[in-house]
Amino acid sequence: MRDMNTDRFAFNRRAVKPMVCLSEGWQLIKDDYWLFLGITFVGALLGGMAPLGILQGPAMCGIYLCLLTRLLNLPVSFNTLFKGFDYFLQSFIATLIMIAVAMVFMVPLMIVYFIAFFSLIAAQAPQARNAPPNEEFLWSFVSLYAVFIPTTMVISMAIHALFLFTYPLTVDRELTGVEAVKLSMRAAFGNFFGVAGLILLTVVLSLLGVMAATSGPSFSCRSTSPCWRWPTVKCFPRPTRSQIGCVSSTLRTTSRWNPNRRSPARPGSSRSGP
Repeated sequence: MRDMNTDRFAFNRRAVKPMVCLSEGWQLIKDDYWLFLGITFVGALLGGMAPLGILQGPAMCGIYLCLLTRLLNLPVSFNTLFKGFDYFLQSFIATLIMIAVAMVFMVPLMIVYFIAFFSLIAAQAPQARNAPPNEEFLWSFVSLYAVFIPTTMVISMAIHALFLFTYPLTVDRELTGVEAVKLSMRAAFGNFFGVAGLILLTVVLSLLGVMAATSGPSFSCRSTSPCWRWPTVKCFPRPTRSQIGCVSSTLRTTSRWNPNRRSPARPGSSRSGP
């Protein structure tokens, strides 16, 4: 029998396939699309109501609980969203770690940007008053933005990829904030191309959705957070009966939960160790 603690940290490698994740995620929520969209909207609003991401962790855990509830074929409601506060402490610790990592990369980038920006302004100072900026200044200014904005986007997407699984792991593996962050990073590297492809795909689809003002399945995947969290379902083995005791106790307060009940089939999942 496999050690339970080892099993908690097991994950599937090369299990995240962008198109499969989006397609199966949409199939999971499409019957209650507007409910899930509302839950995501309220969760995002709730998560941004306090500084330092104090409420972001519980809100994201609540959204994932809604997905887990649907996977168990149970009715989903807004009450489930607020049960994310059962994971307040560990999700907040995870949030602080993610903020710290982001600052390590973003603060030096911002310092370099402002130094370059004010250097350009200073170089323009000797010009005659009311004279238009010279062509070299304009091109330098455009070049600065052309480097800064894509670099910021790449760093943001990389950080998002590393911590993609953090909040879900806090819920269905009952990990501490530190453990969830570490395991999320390992799983992200173990599914590097799939996670990177999924992030790029959802960014493109989100942009197309904004331009087309469309709310269909192809254009709503990023805004509908449970659909976006389907990679966790693909990457991590289904929790055993003993491992999801915390989740079962949370869910049974609002609905009947049977630990032997099978969740919807997830094709293409192959289990492997870390």
